Amino acid sequence: MSPEMMWSSLVEEAIGEDVSALVLSGDVVHHHRAYFNVLGALEEGFTRLASAGIPVVAVAGNHDVDLMARLSDQRKEGELVVLGSDGSWESTTIVSRGGAKVDLWGTSFIREHSEENPLKNFDETRLLEGRPCLGVLHCDRDAQGPYAPVSSGDLERNPIQHWVLGHIHAPDPVPSSSERWALYPGSPLPFHPGEQGAHGPLLISLDEHSGRVLGVERKHLSPLRYESIGVELGNMDRQSELLDGVHRSLEDACFRYREEQANLTHLNLRLEVSFEGELELEKARDDLEEALVTTDPHMSFHGVVVQVNRLALAKRREVDFEIYRGQEGPLGVLAEFENSKMEEDETLQIFIKELRSTIEKDSSRLSKEFCPELDGEDLELIIQEEARRFALALLEQD
Repeated sequence: MSPEMMWSSLVEEAIGEDVSALVLSGDVVHHHRAYFNVLGALEEGFTRLASAGIPVVAVAGNHDVDLMARLSDQRKEGELVVLGSDGSWESTTIVSRGGAKVDLWGTSFIREHSEENPLKNFDETRLLEGRPCLGVLHCDRDAQGPYAPVSSGDLERNPIQHWVLGHIHAPDPVPSSSERWALYPGSPLPFHPGEQGAHGPLLISLDEHSGRVLGVERKHLSPLRYESIGVELGNMDRQSELLDGVHRSLEDACFRYREEQANLTHLNLRLEVSFEGELELEKARDDLEEALVTTDPHMSFHGVVVQVNRLALAKRREVDFEIYRGQEGPLGVLAEFENSKMEEDETLQIFIKELRSTIEKDSSRLSKEFCPELDGEDLELIIQEEARRFALALLEQD
């Protein structure tokens, strides 16, 4: 999906949701890259939004310093409002479908670089008492540099409780409550493996009568997702076991991400695999790279095409629990735990009962394919494997 296609989907989503305004937090255009293609798509989107009665409120970022103001000059009044195009703080009022008024406050970049903290020039006496507000700011949060650095503390101390931020492409997690937050929505479409997570615009819900923020959710419009996943495998003595283990992990990852993001079609991964056993590391790496990159570079699970852009393979040291059995300390406890049998150990029986209850609770919302029935022997193996992982983590600290 191209950026132009994503912009068109975003406009359609805004119209379909009948939003009160579309807010852009800067860097809509990256300098002159594909300038004419992007400009035409933007203008077409603004026209469609204006026809639906949806104003666009924006701030200019470091990559589109003068573009947004020029676009605003070409639109009818109120169709595209660029806040603080002269570098000052400015507000505009939007009206919810229920008639509530909300003030949007923001300021724009007036040059490509700015080392000043824009919040230091914010005059809170200009805020109307009792009027709900939303801040829009293109900035570099908790960083020092030439891109309007601000701290989380600055945002928390500001009387505006909710902020939509621009500049960072990777999205912030969506908060579970409507209390104070300052969020990077992220780019609607990821462009780099470092921009991980589900991408898409935020839908901020307002009380139709008071205008206060009720909640925020992410609209998963991007069909592409970048992620890093770790695969910890047990004893691997044959190459086929390693390939099967990685295959199952990739299939499970596709299922989980597709459950969260229904329109996901492409998953690009940084994959870290570790294993124990007799399998020789270099041979395992060569065969796995051939399987993932050469033989099947575009695998598909559950309608999601998977591509591995980086592969790391490591062989974990094995734990000889016999050395620690009978000793005091964490490794001694783990050695006994790893050797326990459910029918002989009352503590283990209680633990397995709780583990089974947790698994059954989680599996109630998942496919049986991914949560098969587990008997006592299966659960013992899970516990023994986790005991080995815990012991390895302790040994690696030495």
